[in-house]
Amino acid sequence: MRSLPIVVLFVALGITIFADQQPPIRDERRFQSGIEITSITATVIDKEGRLVTGLGREAFEVYEDGTLQKVTQFTNERVPVGLGVLLDISDSMFGKRIQDARAAVDRFLFELLDAADEFFVLAFNHQPRT
Repeated sequence: MRSLPIVVLFVALGITIFADQQPPIRDERRFQSGIEITSITATVIDKEGRLVTGLGREAFEVYEDGTLQKVTQFTNERVPVGLGVLLDISDSMFGKRIQDARAAVDRFLFELLDAADEFFVLAFNHQPRT
């Protein structure tokens, strides 16, 4: 039984010596990277704040550092959103104000958002509460 720890010691020592003999692999080439596609999500509203839908690629121009960029991919499909809603539950919201605010939040979150959307509600008074 005493010989097993000695064998393990010699194996570990041999692995260490062998590992020390291997030169490290070095790659002196400089790493370069770039961006091929930049995704831009836009919501368009009119002067009265109503949502404008059905716009095509020709309705948009994208500039980078003042230079017009070519739009290579385009879709006008709805994309999922993630948002946070802050709800004031302080004494200033007593009565009808809090009822109206809660009704608006309920309608927005449970009727207007899509099942793919994500949200959280943070109520605040003296301390925030999720």
